[in-house]
Amino acid sequence: MDNDFQDNSVGIFLMFSQGSTLKNNLLANATGPFGIGIGMKEASDILVEDNNILYNARGFYIDASPYVPGTVNTFKDNRIEFNSVAFHLHGTLYGSIFEDNVIKGNIDDVINDTPESKIALNRWNRNYWDNYQGFDRDKDGIGDIPFEQRMFADRLWQHKPPVKIFYASPVLELLNMLWKIMPFSEPELVAKDNEPRVLLPGGQTP
Repeated sequence: MDNDFQDNSVGIFLMFSQGSTLKNNLLANATGPFGIGIGMKEASDILVEDNNILYNARGFYIDASPYVPGTVNTFKDNRIEFNSVAFHLHGTLYGSIFEDNVIKGNIDDVINDTPESKIALNRWNRNYWDNYQGFDRDKDGIGDIPFEQRMFADRLWQHKPPVKIFYASPVLELLNMLWKIMPFSEPELVAKDNEPRVLLPGGQTP
């Protein structure tokens, strides 16, 4: 608790851990090809709360966590901002809970690099997503429609890294546009928040 981890390759990495709590830490500027703010491998029953995860290559790298059946990892009230990737999911076996987080200014909010992952078991609730495109007509601070993060053609590199050489190229931009207009297969749903926040608790803007 209450630690600053800045300018490292990796801030915190939990391996084969169970029952740990990460609270009120700053994890910033973990850059480079392996840069990670908080990483987990086969870690179970973890609480990650009230942390600031800023300017990392990957805010979170979550590998087969939770690992122990019947356990849940909870990510709550964190600020995940200005990372290349906010949540990088790998080999998901069981579901985690992601709630009341601020997810803002990231290039990619959620990616999954393992087609066999059971990412549908994750629960996303009441997070603030800065790229949410819905409305809040009843002014209750919750969007009227769910937030959905889908993987279109421009995210093929997540499953096939060699494709990354074409990332942001006109070819993938064209494929992505065509896929959205006239999808030739179902885009992969990697995260769905049924109650996305439009404002933070108390009515503040994030």
